[in-house]
Amino acid sequence: MTLTRAAASLVDPDAAWLLSANDPDYHYTPANQLNLKLAFIADVLYFTVVGAAKASLLLMYTRIFSVSAPFRIQVWVLHAAVAAFWATSTIGTIFNCWPIYWSWLNSLSPAPYCINYNIFWLVMGVVEEVIDICILALPVGHIMKLQLSLQKKIGVASIFLLGGL
Repeated sequence: MTLTRAAASLVDPDAAWLLSANDPDYHYTPANQLNLKLAFIADVLYFTVVGAAKASLLLMYTRIFSVSAPFRIQVWVLHAAVAAFWATSTIGTIFNCWPIYWSWLNSLSPAPYCINYNIFWLVMGVVEEVIDICILALPVGHIMKLQLSLQKKIGVASIFLLGGL
């Protein structure tokens, strides 16, 4: 049982919402709608938490590597990318269906009402990974310029790159 199904089962113990994927005429019960409302809130909070974590890493880089003006520019460009990612993903999540209440009325909503949420999450995931790679790779160039042995440089760079795990 996946985590989503386990969490949904807490709200709807009969897990009837799983049947809706195969039945286009299925209408959600109040328990199904509560589950989807909670998932809607969690999706919005997810992007906020992820954006805040990325911004905090960039602020840490600014503090550690503040002597280099080009590096600060790169950090602020990434800050702008993180802010744009957060804004677009949050707005896209909130307005994935119009009117908004279609988000929890029926997962098989007609095309005029909702975007393809699977494609939205795929695109947001790819953008998020690109930003993550840029954030992780940013300090490596400065670390390689330090007056340390190659072994120590690799060790320090590895510590920064551990954030990717």
